[in-house]
Amino acid sequence: MSKVFKDGAIHLSIRSDYKKATWFCRVKVPGAVGYVYRSTKTTDEHAAYAFADNLYNQMLVRSLTGESPNAKRLLPVLEAYIRHLEPDSDRQSVHNKILLIQRIMPFLRPKTADDVDTSLISSIIGELTRLSSKQRLSPNTVRRISSDLKHFLTWSVDQGYLTAVPRFPKVSGDKSRRTHFDAADWRKFVRHLREFIKTENKAVRRDRLMLVNYVLILGNTGIRVGEARTLKWRDVRQVDNEAGQQPTIVLSVTGKTGMREVVARNAVKGGDKPGHRTAGAVPSGAE
Repeated sequence: MSKVFKDGAIHLSIRSDYKKATWFCRVKVPGAVGYVYRSTKTTDEHAAYAFADNLYNQMLVRSLTGESPNAKRLLPVLEAYIRHLEPDSDRQSVHNKILLIQRIMPFLRPKTADDVDTSLISSIIGELTRLSSKQRLSPNTVRRISSDLKHFLTWSVDQGYLTAVPRFPKVSGDKSRRTHFDAADWRKFVRHLREFIKTENKAVRRDRLMLVNYVLILGNTGIRVGEARTLKWRDVRQVDNEAGQQPTIVLSVTGKTGMREVVARNAVKGGDKPGHRTAGAVPSGAE
């Protein structure tokens, strides 16, 4: 069964290979190349015509405003992106990207590639804010979402689904962000670490001691986490200074910027006992 409306611009039909008598529509607008096919997802003829007529009007507006009426829908692009990520889904960062796309998929279902602009990105963030338990997102969360969305959009451009990545809205700063550690904060933190080590369980004490030393090395040298992972004893050397002065500890580290030498900060004079100088040092930028 099929029916034609608006001089052939709207064509409704029922496919014989479907158990349920669902109406499908084929729509064409003046100035557009080809047809647009959609399932109306209804068995009611009047509802099917209303769906097709609404689609026709949307396409007509796109055509009159210079946009492509046959713009590719975003839903297949989102599904293709998820399939692209799935082989590496055991990585947490990739898993988070998949979860984000799955969460915004219902919102983007009716959208097309031509709808992707700064306004749509703002709407996505607004929708995620609405879905959040506290009805708000921290600036850091918005930045992470924006980063994952940029990854998706960049991939879409590379695959030919989009022509360009739109400008992202500016993220407002977090007025409640904690201030940097000062010398008093650092000393308090170090004192807590010393108490943190004190436990009767030898295995737990060993693990905590390693963690404390790891944190103190990061704090007193400023090296990156990736640089600390590859640090070995042979990368650490002591450089003698003038008489009466503490020797300087130099670390040779390798990270994303290549190999570099880092000078550890010496202890604050009169602060800690000689055996705990590293623990008493104040990291760079703390004063």
